[in-house]
Amino acid sequence: MSDDNFGDLEYYVLHSAVAAAIEQLRPDFPRWRGHLLKNGIERVSIQDAKASNLMTDLIKNAMPKSEQDQAAMHNNRNILSRQGAPTFEKRGWKE
Repeated sequence: MSDDNFGDLEYYVLHSAVAAAIEQLRPDFPRWRGHLLKNGIERVSIQDAKASNLMTDLIKNAMPKSEQDQAAMHNNRNILSRQGAPTFEKRGWKE
């Protein structure tokens, strides 16, 4: 999406409880958009559970390791797996 202003991503980050400083996250928005599109999500909506879970995962992974809650992140990945999001193995990634 070359004309993408990432307004929906910014709105989600600003209104989520997991948000770090938005300035630190903006550089990740193009990569996040690609990840969302691969999961069939064109625009993020707070009312969309799968989009919210994906965004929460992306935000938490972008946070410094010292601020990450590994147990909560693991739980969120389990939820995403049940919602049909690709797991690490399906994406060819290593944990």
